[in-house]
Amino acid sequence: MTYVQAILTPIFQTVAALLIVAGASKLRRPTALLGARAALRIPGGVLCVRALGAAEVALGAGAILAASAGTAAACACASMVFTVALIRLGRVAPEIACGCFGGAWESGRGAGGAAGAGTAGAGAVAEAGRLRLALNMLALAVCTAAAAVGVHGLPWLVRLPSVQAVAVVAGIGGCVFCAYLCFTALPAAWAAYAGVRR
Repeated sequence: MTYVQAILTPIFQTVAALLIVAGASKLRRPTALLGARAALRIPGGVLCVRALGAAEVALGAGAILAASAGTAAACACASMVFTVALIRLGRVAPEIACGCFGGAWESGRGAGGAAGAGTAGAGAVAEAGRLRLALNMLALAVCTAAAAVGVHGLPWLVRLPSVQAVAVVAGIGGCVFCAYLCFTALPAAWAAYAGVRR
C-alpha cells in the first residue's frame, strides 16, 4: 500500500459508509425525498425511492467489503448523479430540502412552519442546499481519487494487527458520524442561522 492509498482508504470508506446510512434512511423514510423528486420531475413514487435507497446500501457495502477501482468509480458515478440533482434542485426549487438522509435534521421541516412561509425560510433552505452540494462535491472528489489511485477494503483491515484494526475502525466510525452531522445537522443549523440573519 502506498502512502496516498493509506490516507485515501479510510476517507473513501467513510464515504462508502455514508452511502449506506443515506440509503438506509431512504428505506426508513422514503416520503422525505418525494418533494425533491416531484420538483425535479422524476417519475416514480415511494417504491422508486426505496429502490434507490437499497441501491445505495448495496453500493456502499460493496465498496467497503471489496474496495477497488471499479467500486470507487461506481461510487463516483453515484456522487456525480447526486451532485447534478442537487444543482438542478437548487435552480428549479431551492426552497425544497433534498431529503438525502430521509429528512433527518432537514431544514425543510423547520421551514415548513412560519419561517417557511416567507422568503427568509426559503432562503435558509437554499443556503443549506448549497452547503450540502459542496459536501457532495467533496465526496465526489474522494471517490474519483480512489478510482484513480486505488483503495483497500475489508480484507486489508482484517490483516492488520488487532489494536491497529480497532483504532482504524473507531476512527472511521467517528469520521462517519461527523460526516453525517455535516450533511444533516450542520446545514440545518446554518439554515437556522441564515434565517435569523434575515
